[in-house]
Amino acid sequence: MSSECPDFQEFRDSLVDEDKKVLDQIFQEQINVQKEIIQGNIRSDKEHLLLVNFCIDPFKYKSFLHNETGYLFLRVEPFYRLGLKDFDVAIYNAQSKALILVECKSSVYDGQKEVDDVIKKIAVANENHKLLEEIVGDEIQLKEFSICSKAGNVPKLKPAIISKNAPICLWSADIFAEILSLEKLGEDTSAEISSGRLHGHGQLRQLLLKGVKSAHGPTRLVAFLPSSHLCTVLEEVCPILYLNLVKNNKETFRFSDIQNLLEKEKALWNFSQEELWYFANNLLNEGLRIEVFQDLTPNVTGLSEKEFKFRISHGSIRSIINGVNRCYMDFHATKKAEKKAVEEFKARFAKRFKTLNEFTQKE
Repeated sequence: MSSECPDFQEFRDSLVDEDKKVLDQIFQEQINVQKEIIQGNIRSDKEHLLLVNFCIDPFKYKSFLHNETGYLFLRVEPFYRLGLKDFDVAIYNAQSKALILVECKSSVYDGQKEVDDVIKKIAVANENHKLLEEIVGDEIQLKEFSICSKAGNVPKLKPAIISKNAPICLWSADIFAEILSLEKLGEDTSAEISSGRLHGHGQLRQLLLKGVKSAHGPTRLVAFLPSSHLCTVLEEVCPILYLNLVKNNKETFRFSDIQNLLEKEKALWNFSQEELWYFANNLLNEGLRIEVFQDLTPNVTGLSEKEFKFRISHGSIRSIINGVNRCYMDFHATKKAEKKAVEEFKARFAKRFKTLNEFTQKE
């Protein structure tokens, strides 16, 4: 049994054979549990990404809403490099100097909690107004905030926004009909605009109230978010990295190859070089940790001079994606299962461990 945790192996070695079998059985059960949890998290992450693309689509360059209203998708996660509570999407109108920050909620269990979360993000955005202007590269005279969620979640979010008098516009995403629409939460339009629950821009407001086609389909703009599940990001980045190696008849790559690849990724539009370096470094380290990549130059300290190669099978794009998923699952499920197995074993035999501790203390 390969171990990701020295403490687990040390604990296992301290047991008699009969107890080792019990621990191993708990470990195997936990492996299955942890793999299911990780896969569930990856599925949720991809559902969230689907909603983000659905929201962005009408605001792409030369798309319907951009042409009609001047509002343009600017970038994702504006506060990424600061590690602050962040919105998913930033949309800007250069004529009216208005910025819309959108939070996408693919699933909603507690509407009040979700609205509270967005209220906290609004406070962060207001505190960092100057930073937002730097990111936009222009003055911001108006900030508006939206929650975009699937149509089925609207009944949970509507009363929460109203009860908290939150300055939040509610966007409804009907995925099946491919319609993005703005929900009117009160009858008095002027009052709703003043409260921040309807957009001030008349044309944008009217078009969204009627509903706008949003069918990104296979031409999704954003393949991942900077905060996306690392397995999702690696599954997207590794095949492109592999194709670049094939194109250039190379077997090895450097850190700069990952940086160059990310610079072209639409998910990272308008990201600074500092942000790109930080993101690329995290990605490389995770790839090394789960053994998707191999460091061919362990004795070289300068990151820019190091050479790497794929450690997984890379005969095809499908084999790379499968390899990334398998390595990620094996590493993280094993690590979590080992910890859980020791905890469960000790809880199951708590009385025995208590006796041993008392005996050791007396000695």
